[in-house]
Amino acid sequence: MKKSHILVIVQFALIFVIALYCGVWGDWWQNLVTIMAFCLGMWAIITMHFAVNISPEIRKKQQLFTGGPYKFIRHPMYLAVLLATAVWVGNNFSFISVGLWALLLVDLLIKLHYEERLLTKHFAGYKEYSKYTKKLVPFVY
Repeated sequence: MKKSHILVIVQFALIFVIALYCGVWGDWWQNLVTIMAFCLGMWAIITMHFAVNISPEIRKKQQLFTGGPYKFIRHPMYLAVLLATAVWVGNNFSFISVGLWALLLVDLLIKLHYEERLLTKHFAGYKEYSKYTKKLVPFVY
């Protein structure tokens, strides 16, 4: 099994377990942040014209998108997942929920770095694009 497949399986398993363990709905502000995270993810998907690839592997006709949320960060869907699941952890805060979220964070960071290497090899302009955008958190990282 490819490294990318393992990372995707772990990612979705952790999202599912966090949702099940913590719940996805909380106070009004938690619901608002969850909806905002969902909107960020949808903005990224729409910007990509629905050509979503959950695997970091590069597809034959894949394009490099630099508009929409990609103008500010290179991995907005990862950020959306981390925001939503962090809010869910806040619904049922415990060592277990924080540990699950930390595992998800590590998995997504490994996946992100792997994807960055593939994108740099595949797209001639990716290295230049990465100079003026952040990986995950606007203006920070």
